[in-house]
Amino acid sequence: MVTHALFAEFGMPLIATIVRDAGYDVKVFVEHIGPVKWDQVMESDVVCFYTFSASMPTTVEYIKKIRAARPEMPIILGGTHASVMAEDTLQYCDLVVRQEGDETLPDVLSK
Repeated sequence: MVTHALFAEFGMPLIATIVRDAGYDVKVFVEHIGPVKWDQVMESDVVCFYTFSASMPTTVEYIKKIRAARPEMPIILGGTHASVMAEDTLQYCDLVVRQEGDETLPDVLSK
């Protein structure tokens, strides 16, 4: 019987590397590796989340925390849930990136 599963999260570190190489200062938090450093999140210019349907409730809680402290903070969501359920996802964020964010996100951030 499997009671816990740990899946490597390659998407956000990959996209963060691409965005960093485009000249942005990037911080990535993967909770399976270490805790979110909320002081750094709150000092950011923009926050991006990758979400799938099972992680959406936690993502929404994080967004509420950010909005309470920094209501003007742009929040971008991508991932499978955002790609399939874009209209639902837009109620929680400012922008949805659908499909492959590795090409889209640097373009979005440059505008």
